[in-house]
Amino acid sequence: MGFARVDTAEVAAGQRFDFWRALHAGLDLSLIDPAGRDAYAAKLRFWSMDDGVLLGHSQSANTRCRFGRGWADQLLFSIILDGTVRLRAGHDNVVMLGRENGLVVMDASQTAVTETGATRHDHVYLSVPRGMVARMVGGNPLPQRGGVVALDGVPLGAVLHAHLEQMHRYGDRLSRAEMDAGVSAATQLALGCLRQLGAERPEEELLSDVALVAAARGIAERHAADGDLSAAAIAARIGCSRAHLYRVFARQGLRVGEMVRGIRLERAKAMIAARGDGAIEQAANMCGYRSAAAFSRAFRHSYGMSPRAWRAAARRRPGQ
Repeated sequence: MGFARVDTAEVAAGQRFDFWRALHAGLDLSLIDPAGRDAYAAKLRFWSMDDGVLLGHSQSANTRCRFGRGWADQLLFSIILDGTVRLRAGHDNVVMLGRENGLVVMDASQTAVTETGATRHDHVYLSVPRGMVARMVGGNPLPQRGGVVALDGVPLGAVLHAHLEQMHRYGDRLSRAEMDAGVSAATQLALGCLRQLGAERPEEELLSDVALVAAARGIAERHAADGDLSAAAIAARIGCSRAHLYRVFARQGLRVGEMVRGIRLERAKAMIAARGDGAIEQAANMCGYRSAAAFSRAFRHSYGMSPRAWRAAARRRPGQ
């Protein structure tokens, strides 16, 4: 997939958080202090791989994130470079995370809430699909561990920690082939860390229907900008056949194509409402449509109005 960079400073004040939230459609984001909406500042740069692995660097503050709602296909390996994060898993398990914690891994399918507060949260992270973990490691690699696990004490954890910091430091100087090699190496180290934690073996049916649909939806949300995203590509990332994916969706009364289209168009709606001139063409490109005409047809078919009419209506609403 390659490299991308996002900065909310490029969006009009008052619309920056809505834009940031639209980019993270698979997560439930909110502001801890709504008064900071106009001045919300966040940056993201990431390198994505064809297998669904993503290496990113994110900076933000005043943000609450609820996990376990549609992002169940990811395990997150993270190093906090600056600031602190308050993580609450369950009812009473509260952990304060900072640079001193080193490398940690979190299962994004577990219900948890993170809060960055007013100080800047700056971290580098590696996101690995659960389907890949299931195939290469087996089962749930983080059973009954309270939502987050420190990895620097694991033999390969210190190696992965150093590797991620070096990728963050020198990534801008590397070619596409070199970045691909570096991220692939990080992925293998991450999988090795999980094996050293002592993963459970997979059960006879690793993913239930509901979990498989959630995993497919998470992949579609993460790769909405990929115009080549298909049912076959989603199935490959999960680790099942396309036919099995279709059967599971059918049992739930769903269709894979409709899910992907719905995710793309809902993201486009948020982007069009949050941004000014040029938003429609940008939304088409960032939501997987190769032409504005095809995007407009799909938008009108789903919502009964053109993207321009939607933008005009959104601007007339209070608070827009």
